[in-house]
Amino acid sequence: MHLHTILDKLLDYAERTQPDIRSVMQPGLDAATIWQRVPLALPNAVVELYQWQNGMRDEERIEEHTLFSYHHFLSLEHAIDTYLELQRINSEIGSVGYPPELFPLFTFQGEYYAVWTDIAHDDFGSISFDYHGHEKVYDNLASMLNAILECYETGGYNIQDNDIEPDKQSRSDQSKMEYVPCSYRRYHPW
Repeated sequence: MHLHTILDKLLDYAERTQPDIRSVMQPGLDAATIWQRVPLALPNAVVELYQWQNGMRDEERIEEHTLFSYHHFLSLEHAIDTYLELQRINSEIGSVGYPPELFPLFTFQGEYYAVWTDIAHDDFGSISFDYHGHEKVYDNLASMLNAILECYETGGYNIQDNDIEPDKQSRSDQSKMEYVPCSYRRYHPW
């Protein structure tokens, strides 16, 4: 399935619980603008993501609008600012708490789904979950979005309150496992 199709379906699901979500989505950017603004090598799927929509505005109400299960889609500008701030903190503390190869895409209260941007590394394009450490959780953005979409389509994610019910946790885990041949870890902040 084409990435834009998956994203459109995720937005449709989000709209069921957040009727105004389309009003906070920003228009997509052209590829040249994306390449010009980002100080890292981005996989084509991430460029497609920002061509589809340039994240969400309303940064002061970041928790109110989520593209999928409690994660806010960062605008390119906010993602760059977040990336630079995390690198500034690394420099300030004199260690690498947040790897410079990771570029944040989705956030929730200090945790991120981020893409690996080092083209010389085997994990280029993979998605890491970053919260008090980082771990590869998806091989690429498409597998992540497919897994999340399947969680909605199979009822693993509850549409009524945009959350995961405990009795449906195994169903969402099973859906995610199909898309995650890398080392899937269970991250359950709920």
